[in-house]
Amino acid sequence: MNAFLAGCISLSFTGLAVPLVRWAALRSGFVDRPHGLLKPQTRAVPYGGGIAVFAGIVGALLCVRVGVPWMPLVGIAMVLMLGVADDLRGMSPSLRLGVEFVAGATLSVLWPLGSVQWPAVVAWSACSALLAGASMNACNMTDGSDGLLGTVSLCAAGGLLACWLLAGGTVYAEIAAVTCGSILAF
Repeated sequence: MNAFLAGCISLSFTGLAVPLVRWAALRSGFVDRPHGLLKPQTRAVPYGGGIAVFAGIVGALLCVRVGVPWMPLVGIAMVLMLGVADDLRGMSPSLRLGVEFVAGATLSVLWPLGSVQWPAVVAWSACSALLAGASMNACNMTDGSDGLLGTVSLCAAGGLLACWLLAGGTVYAEIAAVTCGSILAF
């Protein structure tokens, strides 16, 4: 399947999920209320955009790529649950960082390590964990400004898409295209 079609499928899934998630968030009171400098909005904003993006990414990956490794999907689900729990109750920074590192380590299965030694696998997992944890915290810092996180994420995923298309990495290009489609729909 080509990357363009994968992105379109993701865009469709997320486009359907966004109004449903928004409706459910408003109906249940799962909203971010204005409060101080960190929440300067003038009205309550529904939470749950990550749920819609998750639905689009996972739905499209399962449709276009039967052999997608399940470990990164587990990592994505962990981050989603962490985000929802943090929105509902607030989580300690150390717990958030720990979950982010574990979720980031799941990305190591995407790299073709072949039959390398365990120390290399552990090192790659540690690098994945650190990079993903730092990236998630950077994203969290930009999430308070309307549209900033989506724009930055779309640029990052689009850059990865271009790089993987040029390198001929079709699986990775499809993952990047699915991410772009989902973010664009959101």
